[in-house]
Amino acid sequence: MHRNYHNNAIDKKRKSIGVLLLKDRKGRALSDEDVLHYKRIVVALQETIELMARIDTAIPGFPIE
Repeated sequence: MHRNYHNNAIDKKRKSIGVLLLKDRKGRALSDEDVLHYKRIVVALQETIELMARIDTAIPGFPIE
């Protein structure tokens, strides 16, 4: 249950970040550097999801409901 909550929160952030970043570049082609930057953001979000799941597993009853 907690993991789904975290995944949903991260998915919302990912979409928000993507919309903001891409909106800023509307009408322009993404450079190789831009693509690399977005890939790094996605990896950071994926690693955050994994870390949050490990924390939830390691600390019984966390987060407090």
